[in-house]
Amino acid sequence: MRAENIHGTALLIGERGVLITGPSGAGKTTLALTLLDHCRARGLFSRLIGDDRLLAVAHAGRLVCRVPATIAGLAEVPGFMPAMTSVRPDSITEMA
Repeated sequence: MRAENIHGTALLIGERGVLITGPSGAGKTTLALTLLDHCRARGLFSRLIGDDRLLAVAHAGRLVCRVPATIAGLAEVPGFMPAMTSVRPDSITEMA
């Protein structure tokens, strides 16, 4: 199955994946970075999978998201330069 290019931000919190989608400037990156900070402050495992562009494919009832190598580890908030963050290059998430 071919991966679909998605405009969104994905992160891993504990054993769960979170996919945030929306138009440019909606606050996807800001929300993701806030969630990562919230988890870090509480000692919960969390990692950014990818910001802005994701490659996603459904596989065996799960959504597998990967970040293109050219933007791996980058998070960009409008008005600021892209910043490196802790990243996990892919995630498998149960589909509801």
